[in-house]
Amino acid sequence: EQFALLVVGAIIIILRVYARWVQVGPAKWQLDDYLMPFIGLVFGIATVTAYVVVGEMHGLTNAMNDESRSTIDAASKEYRHRQYGSKMQILLWSLYAFILWSLKVCVTVFYSRLTSGLPNLRQRVYFAYILLGTTYTAALLTIFLSCRPISKFWQINPDPGNSCQPAISRPYVLVIIIPTIFINIYLLSIPLPLFWKINITRWRKVVLISLFSGAIWSMTMGLVRAVIILEAGPNVVGLGSAWACRETFVAIVVTNLPILQPLFRK
Repeated sequence: EQFALLVVGAIIIILRVYARWVQVGPAKWQLDDYLMPFIGLVFGIATVTAYVVVGEMHGLTNAMNDESRSTIDAASKEYRHRQYGSKMQILLWSLYAFILWSLKVCVTVFYSRLTSGLPNLRQRVYFAYILLGTTYTAALLTIFLSCRPISKFWQINPDPGNSCQPAISRPYVLVIIIPTIFINIYLLSIPLPLFWKINITRWRKVVLISLFSGAIWSMTMGLVRAVIILEAGPNVVGLGSAWACRETFVAIVVTNLPILQPLFRK
């Protein structure tokens, strides 16, 4: 499933690059046009990383019950898998955060074009940039500094505590997953006044509707992943990684649909 999503996501990004090439030409590309292909590359790295965590490391991390923690042999293959799997989880969270925040930057750049000539709405777009910068900084600090020393992120015994178990870390959920949901809500609120403008073109309404419906679906996936991490515990590390891939895939599709709409219309 994960590699199928990667292939479809890559096709969508390639179509987006082609659409912008035809519409405005590379000389008039903006930040989102350059950022999106790089997001596709990072999405590929995240997919391979998730496969390694689930397929090669069997979903093993330092998230485990007390009985397993006290009886595991430090010289065993499982012990090494749990350490390596925990390190890969940190990488996965870093890639996950980069993809989601970068896609939101792309949406904000698109809003800059959509709200051209509307000073009141452009102020809200500028605030979105500030919001994205501050929350992404907080996310990165949480990923790397919520557990000190950093070696405790892959410590098996004694129990390093929840904040040092990257697969089920509550700080990660609170500072990375939950804020992205509220940021999505804010971004969706920016173009709302356009719905009531009489002179808005039909294609702009289609674009806005696709953004609203797709973003709601993406937020739902984020909530599902948060519940899985907080409630299900260490036994569903693979399921959490799978939902991360699904969420980022949907976000890629939703972000690119407005750009692809003129291409499909032709």
